[in-house]
Amino acid sequence: MQQHRKQSHPSESSLLNMSPAKQYCLKFINRELTPTAIKFALIVGSFISMTNYGSAILTGKMTRSAWMAVGLTYLIPYAVSIHGQSQDRPQNSYVDQDQLIRGSDLKASV
Repeated sequence: MQQHRKQSHPSESSLLNMSPAKQYCLKFINRELTPTAIKFALIVGSFISMTNYGSAILTGKMTRSAWMAVGLTYLIPYAVSIHGQSQDRPQNSYVDQDQLIRGSDLKASV
């Protein structure tokens, strides 16, 4: 008996029923956007962290609040990258790619 896998992305109809805030939050875990965002956050976050906290890290004088700030230093570039990438994509980019291809085929045949 074949098992059906749960769809990893919300369907187009469920996206339309979702609040804009929920739709926006889904972008932060989108598999298409996260690889680039992680790379960007690691590069930019490391540069900023070393600029702001490099001497404290090297001398072992980091406090708990400073480490929390370093975490935010990585989170902000991640969020900026996700936002920038999502602005460049259609609103329905979370719909299964097969559905998008079928939709474009229908438009092309009309």
